[in-house]
Amino acid sequence: MQDYVLTLTKDSQERNEILDDHPSMLPFCEVLEKIFREGLLGPVFTPFGATKKDYWSVMESVYQERNSVSSSFHHAVEAVQKSQRVHTQQGRGRLFIRCALFKRCLHVPVESLIRCGRASSLYDRRDSVIGHEILAEICLSLLRQVSLIKFRLNLRNACFLDETWLLPLYRRFEFVPCERLGVKFGFCKSRVLVVDVEPNSVAAEEDNIEPGDIVDELYAECCYGMRRGRVSALLKLYQGMPIYISVVKCHSATGDLYPPAIPLLESLRLDLAQLTAAYQSRAAQRRRLAASADRLDRLPDDPEPPDEKAPYCAGAPVTYLGAGFVGNRGDVTVIEMGVENVLRNQPQTQQVQLVLGEMGVTLVDRASGEVVRKHSYTEIASCGRRNDRLRYFAYVAGETSCNMARFFYCHVFEALDEQQAKDVLHGIAEGFRRTHFAV
Repeated sequence: MQDYVLTLTKDSQERNEILDDHPSMLPFCEVLEKIFREGLLGPVFTPFGATKKDYWSVMESVYQERNSVSSSFHHAVEAVQKSQRVHTQQGRGRLFIRCALFKRCLHVPVESLIRCGRASSLYDRRDSVIGHEILAEICLSLLRQVSLIKFRLNLRNACFLDETWLLPLYRRFEFVPCERLGVKFGFCKSRVLVVDVEPNSVAAEEDNIEPGDIVDELYAECCYGMRRGRVSALLKLYQGMPIYISVVKCHSATGDLYPPAIPLLESLRLDLAQLTAAYQSRAAQRRRLAASADRLDRLPDDPEPPDEKAPYCAGAPVTYLGAGFVGNRGDVTVIEMGVENVLRNQPQTQQVQLVLGEMGVTLVDRASGEVVRKHSYTEIASCGRRNDRLRYFAYVAGETSCNMARFFYCHVFEALDEQQAKDVLHGIAEGFRRTHFAV
């Protein structure tokens, strides 16, 4: 344990925080679980009989005594108790460890047990760390050091903690309003899975939603144990509004299947070999696109105009001329006036990379790499260009989703040539072409 604490402490000082994908996170959590679990005394008696005690019951007992002065510890325990993602003692214990790391209070229960003299009554002194007087003090000092580390963990990623410490890929999406999401769902072992995605649908854009994905949340409502009709009822209830959905990917970043998801996929009779081939192909394509984007970042200030036959790619080098207020309307009719007003004010230009992402448009300063502007597709009401100045193009965005926004600004750009302006506008329009927004 000491080696992991030293590694995490050193890396947190260099990176300022520790994320889920840190190579020491998984083995460190396994060691913590072993320390909390080993040497526990006595079974737990339930209406269904005696069951083996796990360390989550110890955490709850410390919480119920209220001897701890740490509100963070209380909040961590309460978050686990309210969670609908874990359903076993093991899963709740694991989620507690993650919550306590996030809230920097993992030392609190051990400190409370030692101070109140309860460690020896809960743990066997010979077979445990916490029950041993000297080892418990050493463990407490290490846990106090751990509580100084900033962990930024995705606590929503918990739906497989009942089974494993191995975390899957977790993705949250915001899709533009549409009549059909284009997803066919299947139900297996209280979980909602994607069994098919319609080509050219909103969900299929950039392979955001894929067959095999496990739906974790829909409109902030946990999908574990959700009735079959509830999914369609939620989509109907929020029709005309952005779609918020969180999924667990059934594959890793390299395209390999996530082991706990395999029995679910088999139960729904999905072709594992076909899925694996598709996932690995997309993973390879993403790596190629990432390498291409990295090369684009190294382009000189005046790159050659793109080939007219080449498809539009993210990271187009353009000149950002600024934004002008156009009132409380964001339709395409305000673009001509908006472009004229920005040009008339002799704007201070800025060289940027215009990136069309899965969620929206991002402007990145080409010199510093800093994000200049960021707008989701739900905030963009329209896009276009003047007929007399075809190299200048613009999009109009509100301060929130455009169907609720009260103030709109026209963001104006100068492209390398007319074809690039056309390609960029086409890319923006593709992001929300199936919605009711004006383009």
